Amino acid sequence: MNRRRGWAGRNSSIEVLRILAMFLITSHHLLAYGVPDLLTSSLSVNKVLLETFLYSGGKIGVVIFFLISAWYLPVDGTLKSCFRRVWLLEREVLFWSLALLACSMVFNRAGVGTTLVASSVLPTATSLWWYVTAYAVFLLVFPFLAKGLRALGAREHLALCMVGFVMWTVGEGFVPFFSLGLPGGDFLSFVYIYTLLSYYRWHMQAISARAAWVMLAVGYGLLLFSAAVGGLAYERLHVAARMQVYFAAAEFKLVPLLVGFGLFSLFVRREFHSAVVNRFASTMLATYLITEYPAMRKLVWQRLIPVESFSGHWYTFIAVCAAVVAVMVAAGVLDLLRQTLFSLTIDRHRGRLFDRLWDSASDSKLVARIQRICLPADENQSPRFEEH
Repeated sequence: MNRRRGWAGRNSSIEVLRILAMFLITSHHLLAYGVPDLLTSSLSVNKVLLETFLYSGGKIGVVIFFLISAWYLPVDGTLKSCFRRVWLLEREVLFWSLALLACSMVFNRAGVGTTLVASSVLPTATSLWWYVTAYAVFLLVFPFLAKGLRALGAREHLALCMVGFVMWTVGEGFVPFFSLGLPGGDFLSFVYIYTLLSYYRWHMQAISARAAWVMLAVGYGLLLFSAAVGGLAYERLHVAARMQVYFAAAEFKLVPLLVGFGLFSLFVRREFHSAVVNRFASTMLATYLITEYPAMRKLVWQRLIPVESFSGHWYTFIAVCAAVVAVMVAAGVLDLLRQTLFSLTIDRHRGRLFDRLWDSASDSKLVARIQRICLPADENQSPRFEEH
């Protein structure tokens, strides 16, 4: 399928949600890097609003962004199709890592070191962007994960969801000193979230609009409570500043899941089509890649957009939102140029090189020999990966 035609045919309601997710992620990055002393600043209405709706929105955006991608993954997808998705993702990621390295060498030479150069050449393998690496690894295990969850049946699948929910979403989500093997920021979080998502999709009725609004109210109520009470406690005691945003500190915690699933259920039930919305949504990954490149963070959030210059005013919240939108639009324009370049070059036969390499590898004598050694005789029928 032509990539542009594929984006044009998507449900624009979901693509609006994709844009919102990236707005939340980028807002968090702006505050984290542009206003590093936000959590320790004096308590004010602006501070509570920023922490509740923008700073804590980072992991909410991550959950939404992943839910959108995972929702449309084919349950019967083959290993080949998932490797192909990683291949296509890697082309875009590698383009931006090398382009941003070149820009950094010109505009922020002091921020470029040997480690960053190496990571820019191998961005996914070195986790230059954690989300990209986590999602790529998730894709590689997805065919086996989906088949395994399907084989469990509804009862065992529900039990698995409940165990994970109690351990991680409730345990680590509410008790700061708990550590139960899910650190966050890696592919295991996506495995857990997909376990919840797949049970909802396969075995439950759709979340009603009323229930979704309740989920949003509860989620943002908890965020507002932690920002206000945590901020007041920090004013008096000057300890535990991170408790102001604790409820949304990881993607597996209750608030990101409540708000993420709530928003997703509201947007997925509606449908409209807009080529403009879909094209802009197709650039959202680039916004993340550009603004989260290590050598670009200071350049974007401190030099190009001096956030601290408009902090502490009545209009701070509005100014931060406007700055984020401006950055997203600028990054979107740059990625549209990248898409045009790709359409004229490597996307003319999109994925054909991968298909050739995969077919060559799956038919190789080495693969056949490994399967003869490792597989039982009754399963050792074909050397082609995608049939297993």
